[in-house]
Amino acid sequence: MSLDPVKEIFRLFSEDNRDAMLNHISTDFRWRYHGPDEIPWAGYYEGHEGVRRFFDVVDRHLSITHFEIDDYIDAGSKVIVAGRSEARLLSNNNSYKAHWINIFSVKGDTVTALEDLYDTGAVLKALRGETPAANAENRA
Repeated sequence: MSLDPVKEIFRLFSEDNRDAMLNHISTDFRWRYHGPDEIPWAGYYEGHEGVRRFFDVVDRHLSITHFEIDDYIDAGSKVIVAGRSEARLLSNNNSYKAHWINIFSVKGDTVTALEDLYDTGAVLKALRGETPAANAENRA
């Protein structure tokens, strides 16, 4: 089932067990975190080294304070995951709340790619020191 490796990756992520996550990710894994250059962790990451690099960049810039998955959708070789997260930026101590969608490509029991779609507007406001106009959960 395509959901199994994705759910296991999120379980291991919640335990901060990044090395074990790699057991479920292909060596030629492709990860695109969509966003402007102003977001330090936005970009393209390849392979296990790319996964490590992504988390190294994130760890240097923010502390995740809440992470919640709302839904998993099994679409055959694709798994779509919707969720919410909150984080505090280490550079200015600003926080943000954001919704996100992850689209995983799965082959057998291995994840081969991830398209990471995130409410980058909330991140940019926090990076710029702007006060959010509304809580992401209250927007229509």
